[in-house]
Amino acid sequence: VEIKASEQRPLVNPCFVIHNWNTDKQGVVKVNGQVAGKNCRQGIVRDTHGRQMLVIWFQIESDKLVEFSITGANPIEFSQLPSQAEWEIAPQVDEKNLSITMKAKPIENYGQVEYYFECVDGDGHNSDWQQKTTYTDTELTPDTKYTYCVKARNNFLDETDWSDRKSANMGNAPSPVAHWNMDEDNGKDLPHSYAPIEYTNVQKTTGVVGSALEFDGESWLLIDAEDLHSNKIFTWAAWVRTNHGGTILARAGRGQEWEAGGKALFIQDGFLRFDIGWVGQITSERKVDDGKWHHVAVTLNDRGIKLFIDGSTAGASNIGVGKAEESGLPIKIGYCNDDFPQPSGFIGQIDDVKWYSYALSSDNIQKLYHSYSIH
Repeated sequence: VEIKASEQRPLVNPCFVIHNWNTDKQGVVKVNGQVAGKNCRQGIVRDTHGRQMLVIWFQIESDKLVEFSITGANPIEFSQLPSQAEWEIAPQVDEKNLSITMKAKPIENYGQVEYYFECVDGDGHNSDWQQKTTYTDTELTPDTKYTYCVKARNNFLDETDWSDRKSANMGNAPSPVAHWNMDEDNGKDLPHSYAPIEYTNVQKTTGVVGSALEFDGESWLLIDAEDLHSNKIFTWAAWVRTNHGGTILARAGRGQEWEAGGKALFIQDGFLRFDIGWVGQITSERKVDDGKWHHVAVTLNDRGIKLFIDGSTAGASNIGVGKAEESGLPIKIGYCNDDFPQPSGFIGQIDDVKWYSYALSSDNIQKLYHSYSIH
């Protein structure tokens, strides 16, 4: 760059801004062919679009022609991006942690490059733009196929094409961590390690699978299971038949009052509802108090809460994201607390209650619903 200064128009302390500076290193600056010294300062900043800029300040005064030259510290860093991103490690399943990890092939000798991973099949999670070449998608659903691709961009926001798509299959869905099939004799000796420590006025009747339990609004099962967690991710599912409503399944204290962090799946005014104490509530789009058997479920994970009725989504909300903490509250079937919900006691039949330690996908909820012979 040449600047023609004169006595009438002198050059005083000029500043240059070079947009799309594609390296984290400062430039090599020369003034009239000589490398600039203490009279020059440089800084690298980003504009509002995230693009890097090199800002150069000079402490120079002149009334003559001045020539400035600025070059990158390492010219190889200005090479072209590859046309297509590539995989270094295709998506790999970790069934124990319900996660999938993958790695893009690093684009080297270029400067700062960011990568974006997208799940295009399987209802997984996309990454943000990130400088790391490795990405782990977490809180996934068993018995589900997940497909991913990746792309890259430079500081100019130029992007590569998407990589080839690669898939990974999460293993078969494990059994629920707790299952109350209601085939016991009047609430005694549930065929599961999480048997009730207290039961009141429950009677056996015909259910969807074997027997169900009849609740009269003043009956319930109380289960002490501190190691069953419902803080971040879970699925509750059950069969219900009622003309009235009440609590189906709850995680609530032994006291009479509804408390912070408690959780309850219940029917009120005919609608299926799920509430997190002092956080919020989600309500279904249709009623279930018609005296017929209905399969109901609720899922919670880092994307929020979903309600399901007879295998189909019946409501969704993000009220529970990051706000679902509770500490080892007892589990109750057929009742919650005296003051919540209204009514609290369930009137009708409940059968085959299942508790999963992950959020079943919509497809898996539908498969669960259709696995029963009631159809």
